[in-house]
Amino acid sequence: MNANNTKDWRDNKALPDCMIYMLQNEIMCDFMLRVGDDSKPIKAHKYMLSTRSAVFHTMFEGSLPEKGDITIPDVDEDTFRDILKYFYSDDITITNNNVQEMLYAADKYMLVSVKRDCETVLKQTAQSEHATKTLQAAYQYHLSDLQKESLD
Repeated sequence: MNANNTKDWRDNKALPDCMIYMLQNEIMCDFMLRVGDDSKPIKAHKYMLSTRSAVFHTMFEGSLPEKGDITIPDVDEDTFRDILKYFYSDDITITNNNVQEMLYAADKYMLVSVKRDCETVLKQTAQSEHATKTLQAAYQYHLSDLQKESLD
């Protein structure tokens, strides 16, 4: 068989693309999450979530490791899928429409860079009609620079 004729999903893909492919196609996933109000099942890899979040690492490797499905009722499915995309690829999209939910998830899972990206988006709205909403988020998530800008 000619090596040039073999087509593999890994061919010419960067690591993040391969990781996302494995997640989306549930290749070697080793646990199930139940996300949002309707407990939507989402398969993932313990290794990836533990690598990116101390919270998940403790969940899987702490003194009382989780067994079975993990229920996450307080984060909606779209937000959690965006966070998973970040876990697997470092790519995240934060907008005025999703910043509150992303900030909640970033704080919950101790994702410092996502929290910082959320703060950047919120700073853009700090001097707008949304300043009170931004100030509330700044206090709730202990973002002191954002608190100062919102108050100004």
